[in-house]
Amino acid sequence: MKIIQNIQERLGKSSLFLILLPVFYLLHMVTEYYPMLTLKDLFIPVTAWMLGLPVLLFLAIRYIKASWVQYAMTFFYLEIVYFFFSTIYLFIEKYIPFLAHYKYLLPLIVAIGVFLFISSRKKKAPPYRFFLYLNTLLIILVIVECIQLVIKTLPEKTFTALHQSNGDLPQLPPCDSCIKPDVHYIVFDGYAGSDALQHFWQYDNSALDSFFRTHGFYNVAHAKSNYNYTSFSIGSILNMDYHQRAFDQKIDLLLYCEGIKTIKNNPVCRLFQQLGYTIINQSFFPIPGDKPRQSISYLSNKKAILMSPTLPSRLINDIGWQAGIKQLTFNSSRFIEENTANSRLSLQQLQNTYKQLMQIAGQQHKKPAFVYSHFMLPHKPYLFDSTGHLTPDSTWHNNSYKKASYLSQLKHTNTVIRNIVTQLLKPGNRPRVIIIQSDHGYREFPKNLKQLEFSNLNAIYFPDQQYTGLYDSISSVNTFRVILRKYFNAPLPLLKDSTVYIRH
Repeated sequence: MKIIQNIQERLGKSSLFLILLPVFYLLHMVTEYYPMLTLKDLFIPVTAWMLGLPVLLFLAIRYIKASWVQYAMTFFYLEIVYFFFSTIYLFIEKYIPFLAHYKYLLPLIVAIGVFLFISSRKKKAPPYRFFLYLNTLLIILVIVECIQLVIKTLPEKTFTALHQSNGDLPQLPPCDSCIKPDVHYIVFDGYAGSDALQHFWQYDNSALDSFFRTHGFYNVAHAKSNYNYTSFSIGSILNMDYHQRAFDQKIDLLLYCEGIKTIKNNPVCRLFQQLGYTIINQSFFPIPGDKPRQSISYLSNKKAILMSPTLPSRLINDIGWQAGIKQLTFNSSRFIEENTANSRLSLQQLQNTYKQLMQIAGQQHKKPAFVYSHFMLPHKPYLFDSTGHLTPDSTWHNNSYKKASYLSQLKHTNTVIRNIVTQLLKPGNRPRVIIIQSDHGYREFPKNLKQLEFSNLNAIYFPDQQYTGLYDSISSVNTFRVILRKYFNAPLPLLKDSTVYIRH
């Protein structure tokens, strides 16, 4: 008991919570956004000062300026605002919307800080009982985050044994006579459907539509994606369901990562694993059975992910244009150099994915394979002209010509699609199901045409060319429901086709 009393006494007089809060924040970011963030990503310069300043403040209070302890609650308030501003803002935007305007919110934050500072000066003694409460609470929260981190970093087989009983998967009836075709799911990112191409560009894409029909595909005439952002669109497709959440905020990096988390343990890949399939992942998303072979620049920027919920990051994202900060950043030579380097990486990944897919198409697999290939085409950066030649790197991020550049790259994408389809249709050791689909359409339409963002590409090939279950307005969420029903008698009814717009 005496030991406990001593600990309580020490915690009650300590401003340790000034360190514990950023420690909790950093650990929580890793557990929340694993595997986009891992523990080693905390050993970067930005975390040194995110944690270093609170440590210096704690040491100053303890050893140099003990009188500062009376301002500990003010310092703690500033830390909360800094680290958790995005969460605070989203709460206010939802429940007290009139305060969500920065012209009201920022002065209010400053006023509360001033009030706490003045109140602290007037108090004869710091609120030591509250110190004990904060220290105890944060120690518990840090321990919980550490436990979660250990669980999430377990080897894949151990994690699967602990968390995936497959009880949440649809029960497939026994079927010894079922054909197990190879399944190629090929995504062309941001490819607008023929309806949108005709409406906005006056471009007739009927040559590609005819190519699909001539080669035995079912080309969905009025196809629609269910979401207008990749991670949520792919998440809904591979989960065969809509996301059970409201989309009442603008897209940002953390919201995008929320979508990625829904892909990691998706039921489509787990069902194929259960059926004895080899999973081949040629995308930048983590899926059951195989690691991603690609990366995305904005998901590789660990500093940006760690900083996303903070006050400065949120302000720059929301009002940076008004302050001129974003414009200065985008025009800086460093930004241009980084984007050019990222574009070259994107080009290399496109070439590698294309080469690997063509090789896979020519291989004889002992086991059936589910292959997910993701091409950042015709999505920006706009690297190619309509003939497939590289454009000058100075034009890759030039927004002045994005409408024309997109169409040129789309024309090149059509050539890529034809080459892939031709290769995949060559005879192999087992039948092949081929899905050529885009996650969403073009996203740079004027506001009055925003519904065109859902107009997408969707062409499906079944070896027997019997397309019962498909129809001309089927949306992407039903893709694998149709396939699993057809080939494995899965008891999966089709969902109502609808769209969910995410603001940007």
